[in-house]
This record gives sequence, structure tokens and C-alpha cells, in this order.
Amino acid sequence: ETDFAWYELHDLEEKLAAAGLPHRLEVFAGSHQWPPEELFTRAVAWMELHALRRGLRAKDPALIEELWNEDLARAR
Repeated sequence: ETDFAWYELHDLEEKLAAAGLPHRLEVFAGSHQWPPEELFTRAVAWMELHALRRGLRAKDPALIEELWNEDLARAR
């Protein structure tokens, strides 16, 4: 909570959840700065998956499997 924007983002997260909108809030240790590259990569992957899900991106089974395996490895 050293980032002055934390409370604002937390409030936004609650509003998005209440509205039933797809969203994800990632928190990392640090002050008001850019997040680590890994978080950016995961954010783009999350957006790609949602684009696939909504039909905004062509189906790509190889990408889905790759992202699944990355998440699975991170969970272990």
C-alpha cells in the first residue's frame, strides 16, 4: 500500500466486480512505478485470452495451450 493509487485501483476493482465486468488486478511489491516485465506479459496474455473468448481474435489452440502451461507452471 505504498502506492498512492492503490486505494483508487482497489475501489475500481470492486466496482468492476459488482458490475460483472471481466477484470483482473495484479498487485506487486513496490512503490508507484512500472510493474515487473512478467506482470506486463501476464496482462497481455490475459487480454489475449479474453479476446479469444469473445471472438475478437482468431482461435489459436497453440496459444491457449502455451498460456495454460505457463499458468500451470506458475501455480506449482
